[in-house]
Amino acid sequence: PWVIESHQQRGLPEKGFTEAYSRFAKSLIKSGSGAGDDQAVGLEFELVMQSNPYTETEEDLSVKLLWEGKPFPDAQLNVFFKPEQSPDSEINRVLYQTDKQGVASIPRPAESGVMLLNAVHMIEPDAKTMLETGAVWESLWASTVFAIE
Repeated sequence: PWVIESHQQRGLPEKGFTEAYSRFAKSLIKSGSGAGDDQAVGLEFELVMQSNPYTETEEDLSVKLLWEGKPFPDAQLNVFFKPEQSPDSEINRVLYQTDKQGVASIPRPAESGVMLLNAVHMIEPDAKTMLETGAVWESLWASTVFAIE
């Protein structure tokens, strides 16, 4: 809602404007036993798994969202799950929100499949980006994908 309000306050048109975007994607791939920890790698907008989906199989999944290396609170987190046994079924999507520390807890699916976590943050582009692209908004996309076994 704040983007719509800011868009109107900036006097921008309802249609026909340009948006720039940047994607910050990570994949967690199991090797051997799958032991190990995800960590922040310095992406501008980044999801960091606080729990290991390959070894912590009895617990909910915990993830932290970072913007410029700091916890990003009260953000919407999209969770998509594609069951392995139902390749023709629709992808399930559930929305969560990060807490004041930028952390969200996600129930672990009972069946195997692929999980994608995704968050989007809208910012006003800097002058250089506006000049180069004509964009009036920039969306930052953080994502991570991994298997549930």
